Amino acid sequence: MDWLVHQHNLKAKAASDYKHKGRGFAQFKDSVYLPYQRQQMAIKEITQQAIFRKVELLQGYYLKVDEFNRGAWITFQSKFRPTVLEEFCGYLFKDLPEVKTLGLDFLRKSKS
Repeated sequence: MDWLVHQHNLKAKAASDYKHKGRGFAQFKDSVYLPYQRQQMAIKEITQQAIFRKVELLQGYYLKVDEFNRGAWITFQSKFRPTVLEEFCGYLFKDLPEVKTLGLDFLRKSKS
C-alpha cells in the first residue's frame, strides 16, 4: 500500500542508519508502529465510535513518537512526525464505500 508513508519513512531511516540510530528505528517499527498499524487496519467500521477509536489510537501513537524523539534529535525536515498524520488519513478513509466502489487508492506524490 503506497499510502503507508510513515511506514516507508521508518524503513528508510532504519536502512540509512539515520543519525546512527537505524537499529532504534527498526526496533521502534517492530515494537510500537506495527502493533499500532495492526490496530488501525483492524477497524473496518465507519461509525462515529470507530472513528473515535482511530483517533484515540493516533493520540496514543503520537505520545510514543514524541517519547522516541525525546530531545528532538529527529529534525522536522525528516518528516518523521508529519508522515504519521499523512498515513492516518489512509486509515480514516480506507473503508469508505465510495473509495472501494470507485477503486480509489491513496498514492504518494511522485518526486520529479
